[in-house]
Amino acid sequence: MVGWNDLPTELKKKVVQMLFDESMESEDDYRSFEAFQTLKALNAVDRELHVLSAPLRWQFLDAAQCSLSLIHSFADKVGVSKGQFIRNIKLWQPETAARELLAVVEAYVKLLSTLTGLAYLEIRCRPSVALGVLPLLPPTLPRTLRCLKLRGWSEKNFITSDLAAVIIYAFPEVVELEFFDICQGSTEGAALAVKALRSLQKLQELSLGDGDGFTHASLALPRPSVELIPRRAQPPRHGRRAPPSLPSRPSRTPLHHTQTARDTHLRR
Repeated sequence: MVGWNDLPTELKKKVVQMLFDESMESEDDYRSFEAFQTLKALNAVDRELHVLSAPLRWQFLDAAQCSLSLIHSFADKVGVSKGQFIRNIKLWQPETAARELLAVVEAYVKLLSTLTGLAYLEIRCRPSVALGVLPLLPPTLPRTLRCLKLRGWSEKNFITSDLAAVIIYAFPEVVELEFFDICQGSTEGAALAVKALRSLQKLQELSLGDGDGFTHASLALPRPSVELIPRRAQPPRHGRRAPPSLPSRPSRTPLHHTQTARDTHLRR
């Protein structure tokens, strides 16, 4: 961007002279001055560059640990006109707002309401904050969001599988989902969470961190609407032992899973 320091020294002298020249008494005199016209042209170019670069500058917004006052101020200044350019955002409830439930909910809802084109949301908060934000989300967010990452606020304030199920149902269009430190709530919590997962028709990738919130036998089952068609056995080549027969990949595939001690990944 062009600023005062970028201007040549001679032009700076002319601008200063113009400002302090008492012989220029009328506004027309200022407008006709060559240095003034040059400065106006540079200012116009600066504004054009600012507008053109907005989509690039607002692609990712890292608001992790930002104070609530800063989030309010940012939402006021950005508004929907610039907020539409933001595609990715990270929101972590600050330690200083540990007990300010209503204030956190108000700040997050205000900011998210300006992000009409949001596709990626990473949020770390108390369960009560998540419950407070959900019913107040802008109607565009469930349609535009493609990637959701949810993390519990602390070991004592974790997200339960019951709440995870409610959150999943709120975003039916997600393609990628990550949950960290989700623990079982009620007896049927894990079953509810898995049922919610299986309702996501467009889900391609799921990552589960520590926690037993999704530990349920039905997680490994294929979707009821999908039929597995056995693949015909292939003859061995060059005397090598043929691999075991595997089911073919149908047009609508179930969610297959690979589980480790710390992490579970499901992919189509």
